[in-house]
Amino acid sequence: GTPAYMSPEQARGEKGEAQPAADQYAAGVVLYELLTGRTPFSGPPAAVIAAVLTAEPEPPRKHRRAVPRDLETVCLRAMSK
Repeated sequence: GTPAYMSPEQARGEKGEAQPAADQYAAGVVLYELLTGRTPFSGPPAAVIAAVLTAEPEPPRKHRRAVPRDLETVCLRAMSK
């Protein structure tokens, strides 16, 4: 998968099939990108994977103030670790 859209479980290299939570995380990343015009984490693949594992994304409203709070909440909740 593309590191920017990997769930933390996938980034850790856990064995087995991806669970529904991995799809929920990826949907949250897509929503984040639609709201802000960028992915929550950027940089070289190793840096993105490290961020997926350890960092919380900046709130979408930090990049675009026009994002409704409720939509921001949904987005961040989908990407919760």
